[in-house]
Amino acid sequence: MVCTSDLEYDTGLCYTKCRTDFKGIGPVCWGTCPIPPTIDDKCGALCISEGTCTDYVMKVVGDVADLVASVASTAMGDIDVGGIIKGSVDVAKNFIFPVCNAR
Repeated sequence: MVCTSDLEYDTGLCYTKCRTDFKGIGPVCWGTCPIPPTIDDKCGALCISEGTCTDYVMKVVGDVADLVASVASTAMGDIDVGGIIKGSVDVAKNFIFPVCNAR
């Protein structure tokens, strides 16, 4: 298969070319982590700036578990609105990532 000049070939298909500072793998343009540089560069699409990938994943799991415990506690009659709000915010903060305009 031959792609037109505005596309690039990868694994049998043609895709829109990525910007020069990104690498195209299939339909996804992968960039490098923004400053501060990532400490553990083996964390897939995640850019982490402190600890390791395992530390980050364990924090996310712990925050979700804390939120579930707060909700379960409320269901049992011990209303902890502050705990639920804090838990929700902690979980949400784990998923704030920079927006990449790679194409």
